[in-house]
Amino acid sequence: MANVSPTLAYNNLISPRSDVPKVAFQACNARCMVQLLCRVHGLDASLKQLGLREYSYFIYNNMNSEEIYDSLKSLDPPKGQAAMCLNAAIPDCSPPARRSSR
Repeated sequence: MANVSPTLAYNNLISPRSDVPKVAFQACNARCMVQLLCRVHGLDASLKQLGLREYSYFIYNNMNSEEIYDSLKSLDPPKGQAAMCLNAAIPDCSPPARRSSR
């Protein structure tokens, strides 16, 4: 598994390229590319303390999914975001919070 676009993986990370199934290249060519940013935040609080109960949250400016998707195709600020709380799915995926002695 690679945390990069399939296009990058198939063209630059898999060698020889003949190992990539033809249908995988066809699927990549059928996709519309969008701009995405991924950030990871480590918080010094539990999910319960933060009031979070779910694995994923989708936060949008409005309910027009076409407008939100189209905003990802430009360099303008996006109109939506997805937030994932990995510890909600895998409770021990990160160490427990540690308080500093400052």
